[in-house]
Amino acid sequence: MVTLLICDNDMQAHLMKGTLESEGIEAYIANEYLNSVIPGYTNIGGIGIKLMVDDADVEKASEILKAYFPRQIPGAKLTCPKCGSEQLTVGHNNDSVNKIAFAVLSLVTATPMNNIQGELQCTACGLVF
Repeated sequence: MVTLLICDNDMQAHLMKGTLESEGIEAYIANEYLNSVIPGYTNIGGIGIKLMVDDADVEKASEILKAYFPRQIPGAKLTCPKCGSEQLTVGHNNDSVNKIAFAVLSLVTATPMNNIQGELQCTACGLVF
């Protein structure tokens, strides 16, 4: 068994596991309940929620995850879904007030802010995704 990816949370791990299994690759989740014990701190020290596959399936599983989850997979090439351009920048979204409120709440409750994810904007066509 090989750790393919350390996921941010159990929901992400199950989505990726289901995707791999729908493509015929058997996947396993290690440390699945870790997030319920110490929420927000699952990636500290490499003890996070691990998505694991058999040694023989590593390359195929990596390609599948890069295709379905390019923003979550390190080294995946991101392209605009509209025009296919690779010229992307971090865009500004309309719910910045919600993100600021979440950041303040995270600071007050001492919970990490690791799930704030910026949107991308294509410099070629202007699409924000």
